[in-house]
Amino acid sequence: MRRLLPLLFLLSCSGETFDRGAMLESLGDEVVMANYAELVTRTEELEAAATAFCAAPDATNLETTREAFRRAKAPLKRAEVFAIGPYTDSPLRLGPEIDLWPGRSATVDERLAGTEAVTADALPSAGGYAKGFPALDHLLFSYELEALSDERACAYLQGLTQYIHQVAVELHDEWSPEGGDFLGQLVRGEGVFAGVQGSSSVLIEQLLFTLENVRELKLGKPFGKRDAGVVQPDALEAPASGRSLDDAHDAIRGVEAVWRGDLEGSDPMGIEPALGVRDWLLARRPALAPEIDAAFAAAHAAFDAVPGPLRTAILDSPDLVDQAYLAVRDLQVLFAVDLAQALGITVTFNPTDGD
Repeated sequence: MRRLLPLLFLLSCSGETFDRGAMLESLGDEVVMANYAELVTRTEELEAAATAFCAAPDATNLETTREAFRRAKAPLKRAEVFAIGPYTDSPLRLGPEIDLWPGRSATVDERLAGTEAVTADALPSAGGYAKGFPALDHLLFSYELEALSDERACAYLQGLTQYIHQVAVELHDEWSPEGGDFLGQLVRGEGVFAGVQGSSSVLIEQLLFTLENVRELKLGKPFGKRDAGVVQPDALEAPASGRSLDDAHDAIRGVEAVWRGDLEGSDPMGIEPALGVRDWLLARRPALAPEIDAAFAAAHAAFDAVPGPLRTAILDSPDLVDQAYLAVRDLQVLFAVDLAQALGITVTFNPTDGD
């Protein structure tokens, strides 16, 4: 969920030798499409697990479905860095169909207790809080085996997973060159983009938006960094599954994938090496790249040090949560100030507002 910020990006072309078009094309293949393909696969596995559970509702199949949910969230959260175009813009606006958070558990409970249809065909016309991953988070993890074995609960479970997979497929197809080709618009600087320079601007903008959202909304708001320091557990992204911290960490991994040029552990099939923002920086100010690499490593270490779900950590281990928050802030400042300056970009918002 993205909080809009006042940004203005001005790229200086003076002395530019790095091929930003090649970088955008590489990121499209190695990050965007690879990640959305993984989302399609994992949501298909989630749908299959839910179907298997409803056919034989036992503890083993329930845990399999819950694990499939956790796995499917990873590519979804990594994709937040590309929450543009089909994800945010009308008429599609697919993002709220799959990930309107924080969820509203009461909406899910009311839908389940009511008489409205809960099938995948009925969910497109349902309110945003009655569908998507946040709704599934509540249904799948707040309800125990006996309740989920109920015929209507199982129908809702299957409807949610089927619709989530359908939206994942649509997101993939809208980005794909064989479908809506939003990726082609980004790479070529067409449509809503003002040339490759405009596409490059949007790319950096999205990195900063994502880091800001992790710091302010995924960590800061529930932790009490906003709203007069009041801890707000209701602001957690995935409270029932306990995946809120992982969701935030995966969003950081999405930023790092764009920085590095490929998904961690990916096996690029092309002959040419993957290109990311790091390569662009190496062409401008190579000495800064190791500092940003170190900031990513520090952020990963800080997240890994936080014990248990974020809901309990904000109360029991506030110092460690604060370290994760500060590590994201440090990374954000490096991007908004040092990286922006090195790439000839002017950012007109203060990345430490709200501290």
